[in-house]
Amino acid sequence: MKRALYILLALILISVFILYFVRKNFIQSGEIYYSTFITHKNPEDKELIFVDKNGDPFFSKTIVFGGELSLDELDNISQQFLDRRCNPKEKLNRLFTTIFIIDYNMLKEFHTGCMDNLPDNIFKRYGVYKYIIDYGNKKFVDKAILDKINYSSKIYGLQGLSNYLFGRPYGDLTINEKIYLFYKIEEKDNPQLTFEDYKTDIFKINDNSQLRLVKNKINLNQYPHITDAIIKELEEYGLDRIAHKAIIHTSFDPDAYEKVKKVLNDYFENKDPKLQSAGVVIDSSKGEIITLYGGKQENSRINRALNLKRQVGSIFKPVVYLAAFENGIKPSDIIEDKPTTFGKGKNAYSPKNFDDFYMGKTKVENALIYSLNNGTLQVALKTGLNNVANMAQKLGLEAKPLLGFCLGSGEYTVLQIAKYFSVIANNGIKKRIGFVKSIENTDNASITPLDGNEERIVSEETVKTIQEILKKVVKIGTARGTGLLKGTYGKTGTTNDSRDVWFASVYDKYVIVVWIGRDDYKTMGEKDTGGSL
Repeated sequence: MKRALYILLALILISVFILYFVRKNFIQSGEIYYSTFITHKNPEDKELIFVDKNGDPFFSKTIVFGGELSLDELDNISQQFLDRRCNPKEKLNRLFTTIFIIDYNMLKEFHTGCMDNLPDNIFKRYGVYKYIIDYGNKKFVDKAILDKINYSSKIYGLQGLSNYLFGRPYGDLTINEKIYLFYKIEEKDNPQLTFEDYKTDIFKINDNSQLRLVKNKINLNQYPHITDAIIKELEEYGLDRIAHKAIIHTSFDPDAYEKVKKVLNDYFENKDPKLQSAGVVIDSSKGEIITLYGGKQENSRINRALNLKRQVGSIFKPVVYLAAFENGIKPSDIIEDKPTTFGKGKNAYSPKNFDDFYMGKTKVENALIYSLNNGTLQVALKTGLNNVANMAQKLGLEAKPLLGFCLGSGEYTVLQIAKYFSVIANNGIKKRIGFVKSIENTDNASITPLDGNEERIVSEETVKTIQEILKKVVKIGTARGTGLLKGTYGKTGTTNDSRDVWFASVYDKYVIVVWIGRDDYKTMGEKDTGGSL
């Protein structure tokens, strides 16, 4: 009997010993998690100042809102938010709670429901809870939770959201402004929630002062489409590589912008008010965008030059001839331009020339000068559709080895077309094209230039040949009579039913591309072409 009692006592002692060390191990895990959690750091605010080609600032923008609360900024309003949102949702098993002697009511005082990356293992999770209860600082935990609330990918923590909405730190806000701040966080998960419901039903605060929401307007953005393009470039470069305050030196020319806007506005006078336009001007020798025009409504979110892809029609055709001349075809070679059906059965394709005009036997260069669809497809087939698609890829245009692509069925942005013509203007050399010239870090005055690598993708001989043919397009072809300066060359483009009209021109080192069309894709009229543009 005594022996059995001793064995039972020994087993109890061993169990207690094991439980002690297991518990100790889990609490140590909790300490590690707690230390990591409360030492979390948010990014700092990141402000960018955009400077034009003359060195004059034209816009500044905070693109990352961050920062952290101080312990003194924790107040009753933030506490009520935490109590409502962050009490633990997962209740521990009562038996488990009893074994480890946890007061479950104490758990409710801590907001572990808002903690991220908690261990999945219930024992390890207990260690986190237990460590916080026994050793943790509740204010530190509250602060960490509020700092880790991310409203969006560029707004970090409660302090960041306060700076974004009001331009002031959380501690400087009025009661109503603080309530509105938490309301915006809750509204993300519950779009049906109204501010008044949140104010009266959740916080029970009687404050008769009028809520005044002041947006963080650093200054008036006169050129939203320009700044869109610059920010997109910086995102591709890597915003994390930019200091929290930086001066962005750009090639943007405000005078050129105003001239482009005036020319297009004059063109639209007495025309369909639903017509839209977009344009880009590039200095191909430097790889710099001089200006970009995203549409008639300058404050519209639609940046038609940067983001809107439309069919390009014949403006794609020089790609076919670049590939052809690179693969041994000569401008003087003879082709037969006539009505032709390419393929058979379901794959049959019978394109027509504009106005049903056919030249019969003619030189290859005439097919480009007069934008002959059937003649161009004859050249494309002799060149090889894969060779045409590969040339397009080199020029930055996604394309498939299909006949339709050779006639411009692909959809591209105005900026993409301008970049492709920049290679022609730059004698076959492809450069990085953009607004951003350099990034100046105001912390240490370091300047990072954004000079891209140069790459020859087309032989100079081929490009010179294309340039001469495109001069004939302006002189005697589809762009004749447009009144362009002597020495200018370019290409027109018109899609089916004149839904889109394009014109790309090159004068000296400057590339100008313009698109006109309707957002609803309706026709502009039977006789509207890139040549008339």
